[in-house]
Amino acid sequence: MSENKHPNVVYDEDYHFGAGNKLIIFFTLIILFFLGFFLTFPYKKIVDSMLFKVMANNPSCQVQFDDYNLNLLLLGVQFNNIQIPSQCLSPTQKAISFKEMGLHFGGINFSPFGIVLNAEVLQDQDLLEFNISTNGSEHYIKIQDQSIELDSFLKLLHEVANIQEIKLSGKVLINAHVKISPRKAELYELQLSSKDFVVQSQNIRGFLIPKLDLGNLEVKTTGKDDRVILEKFILGATQKPLFLDTTGSVNPNTQNPLMTQADLKINLFVSPDLLEKFSILNIVLAQFKKEDGSYQLSLKGPLIAPQTSPL
Repeated sequence: MSENKHPNVVYDEDYHFGAGNKLIIFFTLIILFFLGFFLTFPYKKIVDSMLFKVMANNPSCQVQFDDYNLNLLLLGVQFNNIQIPSQCLSPTQKAISFKEMGLHFGGINFSPFGIVLNAEVLQDQDLLEFNISTNGSEHYIKIQDQSIELDSFLKLLHEVANIQEIKLSGKVLINAHVKISPRKAELYELQLSSKDFVVQSQNIRGFLIPKLDLGNLEVKTTGKDDRVILEKFILGATQKPLFLDTTGSVNPNTQNPLMTQADLKINLFVSPDLLEKFSILNIVLAQFKKEDGSYQLSLKGPLIAPQTSPL
């Protein structure tokens, strides 16, 4: 109070907000407004309605899940214990199940034109992330530098492509690009690499295979329709029980893998210990042996009864 004001009289004081304080109050009110809007807006009812319409329009593809969670920050949704029935993919395939599957909006793709979804699935304890681009009739899936346990990857491959399960282990790095038209993979590229690849002891159609610690695995393939081109397939090393270097093409038969048609050039090295355990290999491979101890041959026809000749 100024000195000329009476001490026993209460006077009104004038308070003025500075420009900075006004801005703070303005933005605080805006934030509170939108926060209240987001907290009270019925998102779940809208999503429930959308999911119901999608299911109703696709009676042959009824995806099942326990529940889902919305992620407003990432513009996405996460499904828990989701199961995709075979009718959504192909009559010859089994249902695919994941503990978790997340889909988030990733933007717009211009070639081909369509929306992009960032997806992630939890398979056992491994999280696999990939991108999906779709224009409604064609779908493109891209996996880049994803590391996953090989047994989990084979389990997923078995469910997706109905390929016979083989007991393998190790950490594998995956890069892939797949084009899918209605119920069919038309074009794809796949690269796999591992430094701790192991073939576990198992019985495959009566043939007992011991545990093989092969270490190195390098695979590079491209495919169109039912034909797979093996640009690179390297397994093991010369100091390991087995070394295999193969190129060529394969026409897979997922229903009966032994009837798969192959046209391959093979460079093979087998350690003396492994030859001793499987003496029949000496008889089978003898005609293909080279001076350096390797075996080089071409293989054509079905895997159950291929035609072989020395290179």
